Amino acid sequence: MNMKIKVIFSLIAALLLLVAICFSGVIRFERQTRVLPFEAQKFGDENFIFNAGNYDNAFNDGNLHWVSVNLSGGQYSDAHLITKNTESILIDTGSYQNKKEHSLARYLEENKVSYLSTIYLMSFSPESYGGLRELLLSDDISIGSIKLNMPSNINDTQDRSGGNKQEPLEVLRDIAAYKNLTIDIMMPNERYDIDDDTFIEVLYSHASLPALSDDQSKEPSVPPFVAMLSDYGNRFLITGDNNTALEHYFLSQAYDVDVATIPLSSDKSFVPDAFLDNVVAKDYLAASSVKYWKKLKALQSVLNERSINAYVNGIEGHIAVISNQDGYTIRTTSMSQ
Repeated sequence: MNMKIKVIFSLIAALLLLVAICFSGVIRFERQTRVLPFEAQKFGDENFIFNAGNYDNAFNDGNLHWVSVNLSGGQYSDAHLITKNTESILIDTGSYQNKKEHSLARYLEENKVSYLSTIYLMSFSPESYGGLRELLLSDDISIGSIKLNMPSNINDTQDRSGGNKQEPLEVLRDIAAYKNLTIDIMMPNERYDIDDDTFIEVLYSHASLPALSDDQSKEPSVPPFVAMLSDYGNRFLITGDNNTALEHYFLSQAYDVDVATIPLSSDKSFVPDAFLDNVVAKDYLAASSVKYWKKLKALQSVLNERSINAYVNGIEGHIAVISNQDGYTIRTTSMSQ
């Protein structure tokens, strides 16, 4: 009888020990996910941990951080966070996300980014400005200015495909008015100096286009956008949606850069040939959900022919380009889809 009791107590003790070990593992995992904006397992870098408690924001380590934030709820929806020391800039805000894990505002708050000097919106599309309302409603985020890729004449809201952009423009103005902000025009050659070594410059925008032609079928339905981010001579090219205007631009412009974003299109058969012919990059990024990326068979075929492997938000999660005077690195993480 005593032997049976001892065996029972031994089994209970072993079970309690097993539960304690499992519980301890869960706690450790939760702590890791809280302090890592992205996991560095792909690169094997154990030092890739932002100690957010020591800085105004989690990226304030003296390096330039360009993060293509994964907001893959849309077909090719993301936001580009550019931050260095106390300066932070946002290009696009992604679609409005009702899933907490895809919230741009939550991402900024968790990484202690509380002030955005400027928000550049590539287009009138909800894919660009959908997340803006959430940012403006946040008590933890302040915004300096908002710049929209729109006609140089603020009253010219005629869509180049024949529609009208007055309604989304009014929506944007109403959203911005919540924090007493206005919508300014994004002008070509507009430059923002982050510091003496780092700047972002708008190379091509809606205001670059000539007046509407008589044949509107030849006009792009979405405004073109090209910007150059430069840090210690490291060059990063950021593009908007692929369209005829953007293709025409790259027919006359050639760039040799470190990293470039591949312009995508709602037309799955529209491959950015001129971009791929005239932009040479060491690395390429693509803002696309997994579902949409699988449909871009024409683009993937061309990329395979050119031996180009792209980092895709929907597959990689957040994509971080970290730059300094010694060069740049790319780090990614997986994220719940």
